[in-house]
Amino acid sequence: MLSIEDIGIVDEWIYPHIFCTIVCDEILTKKQIYDCLTSEVDTYNELVSKLYTLYPNQAAVIEQILSDYPSINHNVSPPNLDNITYDSFCVNRNVIKSTIINGENILIQNSTVSNGAALILNIGNSITVNTPFYVATDSVLSITSSI
Repeated sequence: MLSIEDIGIVDEWIYPHIFCTIVCDEILTKKQIYDCLTSEVDTYNELVSKLYTLYPNQAAVIEQILSDYPSINHNVSPPNLDNITYDSFCVNRNVIKSTIINGENILIQNSTVSNGAALILNIGNSITVNTPFYVATDSVLSITSSI
């Protein structure tokens, strides 16, 4: 039988046992996790970030599950919900394609806009930008308000 050492470099970034726990504990469905596997998600941290972005109400429980695996280095923080109820997020993301985010209260945190992309934020009430947040010189940040 072949071992990982026999095969050589193995792309383990998805860590299926973690996501199996998330599904088995009924935090998210398989489809919800699958829907996060988009073309710009190609690392474990980007997948975790996408989960936090799309399912912020489950972020604390997901974070607890991730902390049960200390040998796996994840550098993604769940969204900080404080006293504002955020309904849209751009957290721990590398925006490389033009993206529109609509929401009453938007949280931007630990994200980068690059590769000529435009990040368009349509806000109803507030936007919170926590560092680090970087927009490359070849990219665009646009904020519009419906207030």
